[in-house]
Order: sequence, then C-alpha cells, then structure tokens
Amino acid sequence: MNLTTRAVLTAAASAAVAIGAAIGEVPLVAVLGVLAVIFAVGWSSLMQLPSRGGSTLVVSLTAVGALACVALTQNEPWLRFLPVVLAFGVFLAFINEMLRPVPRTNLIDSLFGTVTGIVVTICGAGWLAAFRIEHGLAVVMISAAALAAASAAGALKGPRWLVVAATFALGTAAGVVTAHFLGATTLLTGLLQGALAGLVISALHALVHRLPELTNRRSAASMIVLPILALGVLVYVAGRLVF
Repeated sequence: MNLTTRAVLTAAASAAVAIGAAIGEVPLVAVLGVLAVIFAVGWSSLMQLPSRGGSTLVVSLTAVGALACVALTQNEPWLRFLPVVLAFGVFLAFINEMLRPVPRTNLIDSLFGTVTGIVVTICGAGWLAAFRIEHGLAVVMISAAALAAASAAGALKGPRWLVVAATFALGTAAGVVTAHFLGATTLLTGLLQGALAGLVISALHALVHRLPELTNRRSAASMIVLPILALGVLVYVAGRLVF
C-alpha cells in the first residue's frame, strides 16, 4: 500500500471519528476502539517485533483499558487514571518478554516497540476526554476535519518539502474554516487545533517518506490510524487551553 493510498484512508478514518462524535459518546468510543485494535494488530508487524502475538495482545488490552477508564470516569480530570493504565501496560510488556522462549533475541527492541504502541493507544483516549469538555463536540469536529485535510494533502505529488508545507497549511486552514462554520468556538480554537493536526501529519510524512510502500496490509493499517491515535491527547490538551 503506497503513501497516497494510506493518506486517503487516514482522512477517511478521521471522518469516521467526526461522524462518531456527531452521533454521540458511545459511537465515538466504538470508533476509537476499532481504530485502536486495528493499530494494535498491525503494530507488531510494522515494528517487526519478535513476539507479534503477545505484543498485539498487550497493546490491545491497554487500548481497551484506556478507553474504558476515560468512559467510566464521572468527573474531571478525565485522564487521571491513564497513568495507572500505562503502568499496567508496561508491566504486561515485561511479562510478555519473560514468556518468550530462550534465546530472547532483540529483547530491548521488542520491549521498546511494545511500550511505544501502548503509549500511542493511550493517547487515542484523549479524543474521548476532549469530547467531554466544554464545546467538546466542536473541538473534536475541528480536529478531525483538520486531520482529514492534512492527511489528504499527503497524497499530493511534488517535492517533499512542498508536500509537508502543504500538509501543515491545509490542516491549519481546515481547522479555521471548520471553527468558523460551527460558530461554537473562536477562530483561535480552529487555528490551534488545525496547526496541531497539520504538524503531526507533516512530521509523520517527513519520517516515513523514505518508506513509501508497505506490502504488509496489517502494517499499512497500523500506519493509517497512527496519526489519529497519536493526536488524541494533543486535542484534549489544546481544548483545555482554549476553554
């Protein structure tokens, strides 16, 4: 799966987050859960981890735990139990490595890769926390629209620096335009959320442009949802700064 296809599918997945939020909290949780599991299934293949089954299970359990903790939290701060989930995930990652048969080759790489996947999926729970703050629906819609626009820009052809610049610019512009049409927030919100989305996608494209082709579908699927999950906690933080 080439870079252009992945960019378009990331935009589609971002739209799914926006649609889920527009319907309600439960559909948003469902969408985020599906994206997190897709990420977990492909992450071990993408990182070429030696214990793929164990790493997938650990990352999946952590993702479900993070979403469940935020969903069951009744008052602010919405993310207060995520450090516990992170600690539990790291513990499971160590157990996973201990259960590997001897010789445990690439032990540090495997542990680091699994923990990185855990952190990414925990960040994804930030979308749900952002949905619960004041004007939360608008914050999620703005960020999802900006992420979709920035992701679609990654499908453009041209010099790498120009594509990265266009990605950032389109993400920021989409955030401002969406904020204007929603009317529930200030343009500053759109500017900040759009800039964050554009920055995340731009950085990701700059990192992976040397690997434009992913033949493994699971690896490609994980790369597709990676920016969405990674942006989640930034969406929440930016929303709290503005409101």
